[in-house]
Amino acid sequence: MTSPVPGLAYPDPRTWSKGDVITVPRLRGDMGNLASLMVSGRPMVVAWNTGDQSLVANTPSGLALEEGYLNNWNVQGFISAGVNASTWTVPWTGMYLMTANMFLDTTTSGPENVFVGVGFNVSSNGGSAVSRDGGNVPLIDVSNTPGGTMGADLYQLNSYTADTIQWYGYTNLPAGDNSTGQAWATAEWVALADEGLSDYPGPYGTVVASPPVPAAFPSGQGTYITNSGGIAAGATSVTVHDATGIVTGGTLGLDVINGQYNLPTAEAVNVTGITGTTVSIGATSFSHAQNAPVAVPVSAAFLNTYSTDLINFLAYPPFLRASQSSAQTIPSQTFPNATQITSLNGDFDNFAGLSSSTYTVPVSGTYFVYGQVYWAGSAAAVQLATGISVNGGTIDWGGVVRADTTAGATPFCTAYARTLRLTAGNTIEMFGSQNAGANMATLASTQQKSRLVMVFRSF
Repeated sequence: MTSPVPGLAYPDPRTWSKGDVITVPRLRGDMGNLASLMVSGRPMVVAWNTGDQSLVANTPSGLALEEGYLNNWNVQGFISAGVNASTWTVPWTGMYLMTANMFLDTTTSGPENVFVGVGFNVSSNGGSAVSRDGGNVPLIDVSNTPGGTMGADLYQLNSYTADTIQWYGYTNLPAGDNSTGQAWATAEWVALADEGLSDYPGPYGTVVASPPVPAAFPSGQGTYITNSGGIAAGATSVTVHDATGIVTGGTLGLDVINGQYNLPTAEAVNVTGITGTTVSIGATSFSHAQNAPVAVPVSAAFLNTYSTDLINFLAYPPFLRASQSSAQTIPSQTFPNATQITSLNGDFDNFAGLSSSTYTVPVSGTYFVYGQVYWAGSAAAVQLATGISVNGGTIDWGGVVRADTTAGATPFCTAYARTLRLTAGNTIEMFGSQNAGANMATLASTQQKSRLVMVFRSF
């Protein structure tokens, strides 16, 4: 397995300092690695099962991923036609977002206690593979009617310990009474590793709490002084026509054109602050006329803000996987009334946004949001649903499913999946609704567990 980009390395940009010689090789190393990674180098696989695979009853069955829609690192041994245990060995260390969905065709007839689900069997950091179920829903009418389900999860995986991923489906129907209609499986590298991996030399992610808005380089050769009458010797501020590219800690060249001193009074001054187009500077040694040219060098301070900080943020954006640590009793309610899912602990929460089962969005942007509630089930007919509320507002619901009385106390999992545009400070809460006529508990076992997953996608 090799990177699709020759020489691709983990993004690990330097912290620039005043006096650094900013050379093209250094810029390629710092910026080129990230561009290659984000555009064409991040490990990603999208595979699918075209159908006709019979699942073993009551046992997770590795999906036979017969065709590869995308496998950009060309991981060998992954796609195996007819093999019910296709696995993918991660080619690069980091955080991986995985999804799975599956349709199941039934060949039996009549109502039965039938369900269909998907999940992930993952070896993390060299440990034994652990199964985690995703969506698990009832099939109301199994008279040759297909049923579909989906799931998602977030893992930290280590290429140095040859970690693997297997996507699976399951049902309680005998193998002769079921076949996959179609299934999709995805895995995508979304961030640098969080911490504590065996044999991995780094780098680990760096939190950039307030990433800068991507900005343009200084326009043209720079800008010019707009102060009426110019500025006098000893001035500690200057107003310019365009402040693009000017950063605190950087420098300005007064009366400098094309990097050359334009007048004997030309000088370089340090930038100590910026308010709009008014720039605070170290005291000038000379006076400078109105409309005098101002060069805006690409300084170490500029690179640290718009290169180093942005690279670190994009390579380690906000992500969360919060799992329910203990079972919760949910009262019977009339939909769309619901109860917040609590006891969520952050397995991964790099921006420390989770508190009291509520996630506060740390950075404005679009986020992939996935939530699932795992229900213990009921002997009565019941309607089940999972939803997400932003800022305590109206709950946005995922799929709503109904289990018939024939389902007994079979556990089911309802899910929510959306891409949402969120603003820093927004709060995210997960809710569950059930109307069995009596209390119902959620599940919190290793394999069957309620969870909330969020991954920053873009500004």
